[in-house]
Amino acid sequence: MSEKKNVKKAHVPAAMFVQTWQSATSLMEVASSLGIGTTSAYQRARAYRSKGIELKKFASTRGGTRLDVVSLNSLAQKSVKA
Repeated sequence: MSEKKNVKKAHVPAAMFVQTWQSATSLMEVASSLGIGTTSAYQRARAYRSKGIELKKFASTRGGTRLDVVSLNSLAQKSVKA
């Protein structure tokens, strides 16, 4: 039988989260400053944006290239017509 760990989640008020997010330079900086995980910080920012809060977006840290949406949509349309 597994035991559940008593992990206390950090309670971060919305105003503190927004101020920290807007002044930070990365997702990792936000998480570290607030004592929460990067996934939690990302999901919270995503939820706030969906409610209309205009949080800045950080540059992607995954490397890779940005998608050329216009070209890919054009290609998708050509594929549908064929």
